Amino acid sequence: MNLPPGRARRLERRVRFQRVAALSAHESGQALVLVLGMVAVLVIGSLVLAAFGQALGGKSRQKRGADLAAMSAATSMRDDFPWLFEAPILASGLPNPRHLSTACYLARARRVGVRIAHLTASR
Repeated sequence: MNLPPGRARRLERRVRFQRVAALSAHESGQALVLVLGMVAVLVIGSLVLAAFGQALGGKSRQKRGADLAAMSAATSMRDDFPWLFEAPILASGLPNPRHLSTACYLARARRVGVRIAHLTASR
């Protein structure tokens, strides 16, 4: 059988393609396993990174709460500071209502700090 050159090349290509397709028919699905493995690795990696992000975010949230409580206590101490140096007893011999003892000064600051710490921890 004598075929024109263009037709012979096309026929030869078709036969070659059919041989390759027949050889690779039993290998179908192998690339799918590789792709699924890569997807699994990516999902696990993203979960690990998300866990680290949440841990670091939790620490910074706690630190901000502690900083806010400390600043609130310091503000309370600053506001009460002038009362600390008032005379405990007036010239008439009566107790001075504007006087603040050191223990009361510290207790008020501690109470404010603890209250703010509880408020920020509940968020």
